Amino acid sequence: MKILLDHDLPKRLRLKFQGHLALTARQMGWDALSNGRLLAMAEVNGFDVLLTADQKMFSENSHLDRKVSLIVVSSSLMVHLEPMMEVLLLAVERAVPGSFEEIKIPLPPKVRKEYGGV
Repeated sequence: MKILLDHDLPKRLRLKFQGHLALTARQMGWDALSNGRLLAMAEVNGFDVLLTADQKMFSENSHLDRKVSLIVVSSSLMVHLEPMMEVLLLAVERAVPGSFEEIKIPLPPKVRKEYGGV
């Protein structure tokens, strides 16, 4: 699969999609494009999947008759995404033209350390 990572995701995430061609919006020169234009450029340039953390991407753009699949993740931090690579890879594998999938990344509970306590 040919995967486009939106500018809001860490660029090194692309290296985790072994067996796929994963490029960033920045590599393509598209990091300043609006959501709709980015989807259109991904489609015209033969990308199968657009991966983003932009929660508005789906609601702002119609996916009817799209050729590119959209996968939206709930975190843009590598520390949260890396443990979810198996889930992300499975989402990419089941992607079909025009499909949409939202992946909720479980965030670790915030541990607040204060002087003298945990």
